Amino acid sequence: MDLLKKVNSFIEEQHLLKKQDKVLVGFSGGADSLALLDVLRSLGYNCVAVHMNFQLRGEEALRDEDFVVDYCREHSIALYVERVDTKAYAKSKSVSIEMAARELRYDYFHKMLSMTGAARVAVGHHSDDSIETFFINLLRGSGIRGLKGISPLQGKVIRPLLCVDRQEILSWLKQRNLQYVTDSSNQETLYRRNKIRHQLIPLLQSIEPSASAAIVRSMQHLTAPASLYNKAIAEAMDRLKLNNSFGDTQDCFIQSSDFESYPEQYISLDISALEQEPLAADILFEWLSAYGFDFRSIEQIWVRRKGQSGRQYFSATHRLLLDRGRFLLNENKSPDNRLYPLEEGVFSWTEPVKLSLSLREANKELPRSASCACLDADKLKFPLLLRRPLPGDSFVPLGMKGRKLLSDYFCDRKKNLFQKESCWLLLSGQDIVWVLGERIDHRYRVTDSTKRVYCFSLSEAK
Repeated sequence: MDLLKKVNSFIEEQHLLKKQDKVLVGFSGGADSLALLDVLRSLGYNCVAVHMNFQLRGEEALRDEDFVVDYCREHSIALYVERVDTKAYAKSKSVSIEMAARELRYDYFHKMLSMTGAARVAVGHHSDDSIETFFINLLRGSGIRGLKGISPLQGKVIRPLLCVDRQEILSWLKQRNLQYVTDSSNQETLYRRNKIRHQLIPLLQSIEPSASAAIVRSMQHLTAPASLYNKAIAEAMDRLKLNNSFGDTQDCFIQSSDFESYPEQYISLDISALEQEPLAADILFEWLSAYGFDFRSIEQIWVRRKGQSGRQYFSATHRLLLDRGRFLLNENKSPDNRLYPLEEGVFSWTEPVKLSLSLREANKELPRSASCACLDADKLKFPLLLRRPLPGDSFVPLGMKGRKLLSDYFCDRKKNLFQKESCWLLLSGQDIVWVLGERIDHRYRVTDSTKRVYCFSLSEAK
């Protein structure tokens, strides 16, 4: 079967495209993307080319862009070109250049889907790419999901050339007398993928000439078991309520008396509930690997799950806290350590929390809620200050006579590290007069001698 028939059958079998579909084609100018564009057009699909210049290879990147522009002009193909500063993006997101390029590329593709009205984005991965991905995932310890190679359909991204290998693509281009550009960095062995391509796979083929075909068959055999595994993991994650996204704060609040004052931007996993699941270690792996934790770290986390509370583990983007029989997962963001002055004469604030102020008479009934702080107005010294807790902070909790370290207060209240970090303090001079959503300082309470009362009301965070 020639390449055209092979790809056409694969598209139909995998339900990648309908004949009337408009399709975006990622077009770098290299052999794979050129073959993809030519094959899809030969099969009658309405193609729009998109090219991204990552500005990583100097003149060579400009050469590729010029080639793409010239080719599309010559063949009357609609083309969109985007230039991005990949290094700056990688630095701002604290990710590798390779990951930055991937994120920029697919973000642009999805943006162009909406702009052009295309049904799918086609990219030029072939079976050799899938084999390389198999070994990359094997070395990462990524589990069964990674060992089935590259999927032909992921969301709206399709890979119609997965049914053919690199040599078949080159033969097609030669038969069609089509020239292409070559990325010189593909020949370097600095990257893991290139080492696998240029060193490992040739070694395997020297041992077994049909090694590539055998690996492809193995990946295909893993597809069905991987689907069953994914289904079991997804069902378990639903039971454990692990499908919450950050920012969805439902059921994720600090329980503070009768008021939920601070949204906790973390996901909680009960370790004992996890241990009841048949695939407990696998569930932990799939959950944490999605947030950047590697398999070595996850193995340590699993082994040490009954360890001392307070231990933290970090990925590039998230951190995991072991806290009294729970795993707490939080985004690894820089804390807001700014100081926020509250000037006299102002009665509402939106930063860093929603706070309102009212002046009341002492002989009137006052609200009793952790969301409100009713303080003796004549004892307060403006400007007041909102800030995060600092080491050594102390106050006199309402109802007590002596000072108490804030850290000891939190410990008594069984607050975890994330809750402590998310807390805000209201200060008058050097005194902590209110731990927001918790308790006021006894010295600033309303007494029989109080004449005026300042009532601070904390609105529920959204």
